[in-house]
Amino acid sequence: MQNRGVCADRVDQLETTVDDTEWPTVTVPESEELFPADPLYDSKRDDAQSVRCVERHKSE
Repeated sequence: MQNRGVCADRVDQLETTVDDTEWPTVTVPESEELFPADPLYDSKRDDAQSVRCVERHKSE
């Protein structure tokens, strides 16, 4: 049972370290968004709208 106490102490140390860590905040500039405002394929569009969107992107 002595190992159980050592493990519990180690878990407590780890939890304290994680709680005390200042995690960085990451932001993405609007000009470099992860997903485009008008995605090439969108399941909410019907097929004709998706084709028009693809054609518009081809011409750009």
